[in-house]
Amino acid sequence: MFASVVGYLTIDPVFTAMGADATTLPMIRQYMGPWYLSIVLLVVPMMGNAALRDSGDSMTQARTMIISAILNGILDPILIFGHGGHRGHGRDRRRRGGIIACGVAAALTLWVLIRGADLVSFERVPFAEVKASWRQILKVGAPPPTSLALLRTTVLALPLAWIGAQWNGLEGLFIGVAAANIITGLAAFWMARPLRAGILPDPGAR
Repeated sequence: MFASVVGYLTIDPVFTAMGADATTLPMIRQYMGPWYLSIVLLVVPMMGNAALRDSGDSMTQARTMIISAILNGILDPILIFGHGGHRGHGRDRRRRGGIIACGVAAALTLWVLIRGADLVSFERVPFAEVKASWRQILKVGAPPPTSLALLRTTVLALPLAWIGAQWNGLEGLFIGVAAANIITGLAAFWMARPLRAGILPDPGAR
């Protein structure tokens, strides 16, 4: 949620610094706004499926990904070109298919985590105990993804952003959006990654 809010509130300054102008900024806001606000829908299946896989259930992850991909494949043509009584909206509404598919995947993952695998509990726990648990999780889970996120950001995302800033118009817009998606995804993944490493380590590890 933190990455989602920060990303949404900094769309204009970040993309302006990357070379966006008054022509491309409205398109950037239209495309990136919904994606920033839906980051949680991407992180929940990512971390939830990892927890299920580490507990020995790999089929749920496969089914969830297949359902999400099929739903996205069905919704995209309908939202772009229209079907039946639904009027198409072109590429402007294409991202909604992906967001809906991610939302369905997140709902399915949460249902399995809570009802099926019983891996989520809503019992009250003293905050001191929660804080101590978080500290232990971060000690184990934070260093590797931090190093990986920094490496990918400096090697891939930032050079893409710089290249995109050298062009005006749609070319620079598309490259800049790709770089922003990479940076945002890495930030969300980095903040959620320790949960998997600390909560459900590999049952076969010694």
